[in-house]
Amino acid sequence: MNNRMDCPAAIRPWAILATVALICLAGMRPAHAQRFEALFGSTTCVEAGRGGVQKVSSGGYVAAGNSYSTSSTCASSDVYVVRTRNDGLLGWSMLYDIGLNDSATSIREVTNDPNGVGGFIVTGVTDNRPSTPTLCLPSRDIFILRIDSCGRVLWVRTYGVSTTDEIAWDVIEATTGDTTQGTQRGDFVVAGWRNISATSAVRDAYLLRVRGGTAGGAIIWDRTYDSPFNGDDYFYALDECVVNVGTGATADIVAVGSTNGYKLTPTNPDYDAFLVRVNGNNGTFTALATHSAVAYGGSGNEELRSVTELRAGTRRGNIVAVGQTSSVGGGGEAYVLQTAANVCSFVADRTLGDFCGGADAALWVREIPVLLSSADTVTPIPLVPSSIIVTGYVTPPAGFGFGGNDVFLQEFTTGTLNPVVPTTTIYGGAGNDWGWSVNYVTATTGCTTTGFIISGFRQSSTAADDPGQLYLIKTDRSKSTTCQRGWIAATAQPQLLPICNVPRLDSIRRFCTPPITRVCRVWQERICYISDGTGTCRLPLCPLCAIIDTVDTFRIPDELGKNIPATSGGTISMYNGVMDTYPNPIHKGGDFILEYALDTDRPVFITVSDLAGRRVYSGSGPDREGISLVPVSTEGWPVGTYTVTMNVGGTMMSRKIVVKE
Repeated sequence: MNNRMDCPAAIRPWAILATVALICLAGMRPAHAQRFEALFGSTTCVEAGRGGVQKVSSGGYVAAGNSYSTSSTCASSDVYVVRTRNDGLLGWSMLYDIGLNDSATSIREVTNDPNGVGGFIVTGVTDNRPSTPTLCLPSRDIFILRIDSCGRVLWVRTYGVSTTDEIAWDVIEATTGDTTQGTQRGDFVVAGWRNISATSAVRDAYLLRVRGGTAGGAIIWDRTYDSPFNGDDYFYALDECVVNVGTGATADIVAVGSTNGYKLTPTNPDYDAFLVRVNGNNGTFTALATHSAVAYGGSGNEELRSVTELRAGTRRGNIVAVGQTSSVGGGGEAYVLQTAANVCSFVADRTLGDFCGGADAALWVREIPVLLSSADTVTPIPLVPSSIIVTGYVTPPAGFGFGGNDVFLQEFTTGTLNPVVPTTTIYGGAGNDWGWSVNYVTATTGCTTTGFIISGFRQSSTAADDPGQLYLIKTDRSKSTTCQRGWIAATAQPQLLPICNVPRLDSIRRFCTPPITRVCRVWQERICYISDGTGTCRLPLCPLCAIIDTVDTFRIPDELGKNIPATSGGTISMYNGVMDTYPNPIHKGGDFILEYALDTDRPVFITVSDLAGRRVYSGSGPDREGISLVPVSTEGWPVGTYTVTMNVGGTMMSRKIVVKE
């Protein structure tokens, strides 16, 4: 069944209310929520879900990636965020335009916001437009995008230097902090890499910790990590090491990736798996044995794409990471590595694949929670090994798979890393299919059943013009959607050797606030639909599409607005000729965000003048259809009353604002 539909230019308030009411009153068959396979994106350009997916605490799932469908020639991409219901049907989806090319590489639900606001945090990379002002000059920069539960922008920041590239691959929300050290619960930590200079292609791994909250994004600390022999160094993922962390302390951060700077070879050194564990307060190494760095390698190339700290079972506190190795097998095998809390201490490793030259890689790992009896009043540490679930892609021999690369799920027992069952479950179509992330889904009575949620990329055919779409898969606990296949993959234990040596450190400490455009797009196609139960479930009360409308419909709700401190600035909103401010007045020196919505592309010019007519600000805003946000600083403005004027395609709109001490 194809559920594609286009967003109207505007959704009337009564239409939104009616739509939400129909969804909530109609209920939902819980079996619809048990398992599904669905594609999101247009059929003309590429969409990919490398930003990951997770179950949302209030119901449904959220996934992120990028979409090329905002360009008529499929030549540029925007951040793509999809929010679904429990049954996999689309709730809303948004495109976010920050620069010329934007891609989300990680999304997480926000549960520890110091202001008590939920929603999501998204990170990735933006290629900034030449016209972007101040520090946001043309280059690839890290972005962090904070949105609420309906996809509305709370803030966005870019991080990096205009002459070098900075790339983000993963983000977490900190659950620990030490206010005496400048960190706190609710901070965001990002892993990635950067070029060391404008003239060098050599890269250093990068960690960045910033303030959370509804007006966050300020840098707490950032560090680059340069391997001992100055090689290429990358971070692709990170996790917080919370086991045995005391109250009021900050947990370590563990990050993984690849490096070719641990072996001194004359030319073209092999890449090794790279693990680093650092102090969460400042990103540095200490004399403590738990703070360490290591490269694991063999005769070929290795990289690690995902990492998790084990928090249950006999190996509690160990680190498990997954990626790819070419030191065994043919074209690369999926690789799983387990270390002690000190990442230099090897525990076990395992490969999985075809050993016949086909490409296989593991891209995501998570621990499966140990379910305890409801009679337990104090949660014990189970004296049995926990298990992990791994996804990525494999290339089964002809006749076993669907064709090309296929998404896989495989469960392993920690400690030995033995497969729980020999059969590897695979999903996909005739083209190439990748699993970018997997998370465990806990059952909710009447709504969802225990299982796994996977996000990735799927090509429905082998046709050269098949663009591929964002791919969501919800399975039951046995990994079944009824559309899967089974294949017994080959495994081996290569026991790659560790080289321990602490990298050199540096920092960037550069960020800015760019304009951003938000546009709603609704695409979906159900490709596997299971129905074998009854019941109802309350759904999140979000509109299907938070698109352009009157200010009353899409004004930031009071419960959000109350948590935006007046000292941090305010928001001015213009929707179809209606203009509003919140809060007003604005404190001197603070930044406010000029927010407006266009029903079609048209030029936007902005001026701010004092009561004597003297202009204190002038500039242009994004001219694309959708909701845009332009930061304006009141730095240097005297206390007084000002007029903000927008010229939108010849139509003038204005509103007075007050700047006070």
